[in-house]
Amino acid sequence: MKYYAPWLLLSLLLPVLVVPSACYGQTSKVTADEALKILKDGNMRFAGGEATWPNQDSLRRKAVQSQGQRPLATVLGCSDSRVAPELLFDVGIGDIFVVRVAGNVAGIFEAASVEYGVTTLGTPLLIVLGHTRCGTVGEVCRNDEVHGNMLALVENIRAAVIRAGTDHPELSGNDLVEEAIRANVRQSIQDLLRMSEPVRKMSKAGTLKIIGAVYDTESGRVQWMETVPH
Repeated sequence: MKYYAPWLLLSLLLPVLVVPSACYGQTSKVTADEALKILKDGNMRFAGGEATWPNQDSLRRKAVQSQGQRPLATVLGCSDSRVAPELLFDVGIGDIFVVRVAGNVAGIFEAASVEYGVTTLGTPLLIVLGHTRCGTVGEVCRNDEVHGNMLALVENIRAAVIRAGTDHPELSGNDLVEEAIRANVRQSIQDLLRMSEPVRKMSKAGTLKIIGAVYDTESGRVQWMETVPH
């Protein structure tokens, strides 16, 4: 029986270890439906207390550095400290391209960042992710006074709040806020389609799947909304 030095065995195994089995975006190109299933499964693990924390070690970091990033999806989400997409979808470094802004609004800079994700990086899936108990949406619902650059940001949300109140005049207080959060997700999707020709063309051609979602900060579950028709 031959004896192999430890360093030789390590050198033989290293190519296998560099790219983990859960290295979704680095191993092969996935479809939008496959990407969505991976993220749905990851959220179920996270919400159920069974997160695996994949692709977050030094090997993954080195793999992404040498091979480049090929994320599964582009996610436009809120800056809220309780809403970290990599955690709630149980994915790791290089798995999703995340754009975060208060109120998950879609202004010109957010639209440009989304375009980078879906065109340059080629993600087949775009998720606009709101969340329950969103402070920014709540401020607009209550007509709170805001200052500075927040004035421009809340204008992106006001139309959604008006729509929620018009469609559901029976709602008030926290119930109205939660409905406005869903309306705000739809508003951001509409704003992206209006402002971004690449997003609009890719959606129409069927090469980009767009879906809205709302993360429940209490249960940890993502509530999936309707998919934008091509």
